[in-house]
Amino acid sequence: MMANLMLMMNETMAKQQESLLKILEDRDVSNRRNEMVTENVVVLDRGCTQEIEQAFDSSECEEGQKVRFGSQMLSGLALTWWNVTKSTLAPMILAQLTWTSFKGKVMEKF
Repeated sequence: MMANLMLMMNETMAKQQESLLKILEDRDVSNRRNEMVTENVVVLDRGCTQEIEQAFDSSECEEGQKVRFGSQMLSGLALTWWNVTKSTLAPMILAQLTWTSFKGKVMEKF
């Protein structure tokens, strides 16, 4: 009885894992396609920042979390730039970075 239960659990977990891998694979294909399209295009515009700021409003995002949340919505070259930039900043400086300052730096770059 216990062996059957374990077998069923393993099968269920395997199916869930397959589904998750498929979702991740589809996302990766989509991201690669989007990066190819946006590689030579302005990656972040006013419309994009407005969408991010609407997400802040709807989720009641606190000021101190906006850079962390908003940076996760970047893609392509902008995301690569942010990951490199973030790695060069001291944690104290990163913690003090405001959304307004962050948005200005991204808009200036892209």
